[in-house]
Amino acid sequence: MADEQKVMLLGKRNVLAGCWSDGNGHLEPPFRCQWFFSWTELDRERIAGFMAGYEGGGAFVEERFIARFKKAKLLEFIWHECDVISGEERPDMYFWPEDE
Repeated sequence: MADEQKVMLLGKRNVLAGCWSDGNGHLEPPFRCQWFFSWTELDRERIAGFMAGYEGGGAFVEERFIARFKKAKLLEFIWHECDVISGEERPDMYFWPEDE
């Protein structure tokens, strides 16, 4: 894509990354977000985040996720109401841990 701009911001407990492209001046505003990825550290073993971007048909899709680690091993990755590690359905992922 012409004139793509990528950015990544790293905080102590937060990460934000995205890619914007020039809309060739005909869009308001004159740029378009191509993809976006963000997460925050809930504790030493869990992160929660958000990812978004354009799919093949042109729709902009966004999804939330929660992941749990033990050292470098991924134990749980809940995305689209399913733990993709165990295959278990997890509609509860849409609640923050404090709400449980």
